[in-house]
Amino acid sequence: MNTPTQEKRERFVFYFSVATAILLLIVVLLLVGFQTYVRWFVNQNFTLVGGNELEVLTVSMSVLILAIASIHRPSKNAE
Repeated sequence: MNTPTQEKRERFVFYFSVATAILLLIVVLLLVGFQTYVRWFVNQNFTLVGGNELEVLTVSMSVLILAIASIHRPSKNAE
């Protein structure tokens, strides 16, 4: 049985994780869009984050955020 303070904390962590995941998605899309623009119009050899680092960074941060959100999701059982 959770106290009201624990429930508030769980709810905050869950919503913070969801907001962070959305912000992460926006940042990744902006990075990819910027890199695509520069490569298309300025320099064909430009790499903001080279190799597979961008994909690895995106996946690892997303998994960590989703793990935090699933661990601290709000409880539905009221006793």
